Amino acid sequence: MITLFCDLDNTIIFSHRKELNTSKRVAELLNGVEQSYITERTFSFLSSCRSISFVPVTTRTLQQYERVESTIKSFNYKYALILNGAILLKNGAVDGLWLSESKELVKDATDEMSKAATLLRRYSKTPLRYRDDFLIYSSVKEPKVVAEKMEKDIDSSQINVFFDSRKVYCAPLSMSKGNNVKRFSRYYQTNVTIGVGDSKNDLSMLESVDIPILPQLLTSFISNPQKIVVPDSEVLSDTACDEIELLVTKYNEMP
Repeated sequence: MITLFCDLDNTIIFSHRKELNTSKRVAELLNGVEQSYITERTFSFLSSCRSISFVPVTTRTLQQYERVESTIKSFNYKYALILNGAILLKNGAVDGLWLSESKELVKDATDEMSKAATLLRRYSKTPLRYRDDFLIYSSVKEPKVVAEKMEKDIDSSQINVFFDSRKVYCAPLSMSKGNNVKRFSRYYQTNVTIGVGDSKNDLSMLESVDIPILPQLLTSFISNPQKIVVPDSEVLSDTACDEIELLVTKYNEMP
């Protein structure tokens, strides 16, 4: 069976602030207010396809992930990698052995994470949020600028600094999406693997799979000849589903 490692936000789930001219359904509510949506094409395909094992790989915290879990529960899905994969959910429950291993893997980065927290606090508009030793993040005025400044003062062999439209994040490199996808693949002996992601934080995951699916803006970072590039004019999740459908047919026809 094909294993699909898939980022969530801005990959298959889109903020309510993002306008897409396509049929969609609500994916997430917070206090009764719509936060994000998923396209009908993507929901329909992932809900009906039983030839892939869907594994979400997200930076979301457990609490944030639980807000979208009801949307993806109908996908062919048993596992989820949370906090970039520091936490493994198995049938909705935290895998204790995986978590213990994650805590061991980040020990060497403790001092550098403290340094990152001190630096991030200089730019923060809100109090820093901590998730054990796995992740720190905060809202800042100019995420891209702040991340670039921090990267100059952080040991990149230990800490990954990344950002989105509002926040800057710091995580131990040992807890990159790619490293945790590799861990998962060793644990569960995956066969063919596909990865879908939209940002630089997804690059390590995209580099760790057999077939990466990515937007044009990431093309230059991935050398894999099997990569599938989605044009900017197309909806990433919908085109990814079209491509995955073709791949499923291809591998099902192989002797």
